[in-house]
Amino acid sequence: MHGTWVMLRLMGSVLDRARLNLLFARFGNVISMRDVLASGLPVGTVYRAESRREIIRLGKASFAPAEVWDGADAWSRFRMASVAFGLVAAGHIFLTGPSAQAVLGLPTLSEPPAVPVGIRVAPTSSGTNMTEHSRVRTGVLPPAHQWIRGRVRVVSTCYAAVDIARHSTAEEALAVVDHVLHSGVSKEQFTRLLADLHHYPGIEQAAWAVSSGDDRAESVLESLGRLAFLEAGRPPPLSNVWFSDGITTYRVDHYLPDSGVVLEGDGGLKVNNRPDAHDIVRRQVSRESWLRAHGCAVERYDYAMAINRRSQIVALADRAVRSQQGRPLPTCWSMERPEQVRVG
Repeated sequence: MHGTWVMLRLMGSVLDRARLNLLFARFGNVISMRDVLASGLPVGTVYRAESRREIIRLGKASFAPAEVWDGADAWSRFRMASVAFGLVAAGHIFLTGPSAQAVLGLPTLSEPPAVPVGIRVAPTSSGTNMTEHSRVRTGVLPPAHQWIRGRVRVVSTCYAAVDIARHSTAEEALAVVDHVLHSGVSKEQFTRLLADLHHYPGIEQAAWAVSSGDDRAESVLESLGRLAFLEAGRPPPLSNVWFSDGITTYRVDHYLPDSGVVLEGDGGLKVNNRPDAHDIVRRQVSRESWLRAHGCAVERYDYAMAINRRSQIVALADRAVRSQQGRPLPTCWSMERPEQVRVG
C-alpha cells in the first residue's frame, strides 16, 4: 500500500512538471497564476511544484523555473522579476527605469535595484509607492511611449533612456542613449520627450547625454571611448569610419580626421588557448599595418581602461597625434561603406 502511494506521488509530480513545462514553453521563463488558471490547470499544480522547489515564486503570483533562476546572473534575475511584476500590475502601470532597461535589452553598467520599477499614468495619488515587490511612482508618460513587450506594459526605449540617464552615471547615460539612437530613435524624438519632462530631477544629465549621443556608436565600449574625450572637454572622434583602397576595406571604431589617428577598442576578445589565436593575431597585425601604410596612426584601448582610466585614452590619442606631425592626412576614408572587393 505504501509503495502504491509513493508511486502515485511520483506520477503526480511528473505530470505536474509536464504541465508546467508546457506553460513555460508557451510563455517563456515567467508565468503568472493567471496563466495557470487560464490554461485550466489546478492551482495545486503550482503549489506542489513550489514546495518541491521546481519553480520559484517571483512577487505575489508569478513564477520561474528554479533551474533557470539558479543559473541566472543579477540582471537576468531582475529581468524575470520585472516581467513577473509587469504580468500582475494594474493596467495603468508601465515598467520604467532599470526594469525597462532589462526588458528592452538596453546596456547596463550598474547593479540592478532590489525591486522592479514602474510608472503609474492614471490620475491617482502622486508620489512613490514602495512595497516589498515593487516601486511605483506617478509621472508623465505620453501615449506614444506606452509600449507592450513580451506580454508586459513597458515604456518606450526613448523614455527608458531618458529615465535611466536621469538617475544613473554619465557612463551609463551615454551608453544607453547611444544604443537607442543606433536602434533608430532620432534626436528629435528625444528632444520632444525632454521638453515634456523638463521639470524632472536629473533631466540636465539626460539632455547632455542626448546632445552628446552618436547613432553610429555600436557598443558600450565605443560609447566609453567617446566619453573620454567629452570628459576632457574635447570633440569626440568619429565613430565607425570606413577605410578602403578599392580592394581591401576596414572599419575602425574611432577616427580623428584632423590628425589621421585611429583608436580601436578591444572588446575583451581572448586569444589564449584558442585554436584560431594565431589567425586572430595575424589579422590584427595585418589590419594595423594596412592602416599605417595608408597614413594612419593606430592606438588601442581596452574595457578596463574605458571604465577606470579614460584619461589614458585621450593621452594615447595625443601621443598618436604627435607621431603624425609632418605626415599627409589619409584620404581613403568615408562615413559610409564604400564599394569594395572584400572586407579585411
